[in-house]
Amino acid sequence: MIPALVIGMFKGGLLEPYDSRLPLGFVQRVNTRVDVVGAEKFSHTERIEPYLERIVSEGHSGVEIFGIWLDYCVSQAASNASSLGLDVWIPEGFTYFFHHKPRPIENLVVPGEYRGLRSKEGEKFHYFSLK
Repeated sequence: MIPALVIGMFKGGLLEPYDSRLPLGFVQRVNTRVDVVGAEKFSHTERIEPYLERIVSEGHSGVEIFGIWLDYCVSQAASNASSLGLDVWIPEGFTYFFHHKPRPIENLVVPGEYRGLRSKEGEKFHYFSLK
């Protein structure tokens, strides 16, 4: 299993009281996944750099990223991870955005190339890699 991080762990986001625009089923799925994969919890992207640098120093080659605000926070986290040479795995169905028309995950601006939807351990992931 690769290290994982979740973005959006704040009151009014993925913590109670939830934003009314978030489907309750999505919140429950994400919170279950956090526990199952042991994801490091972040409210926003401001504090993820030390975590990403630590997993690189530990010799990991990839990171799983999921949560809310795909058009900024998840894409920023993916960009930061890719810039450090990490492969980025975004589990299908575990991102959510508000406010405007969402971009497809494959159109995120990430230094690595979008390598498509891949199956891994029985799940589907969007995969970005510099390799």
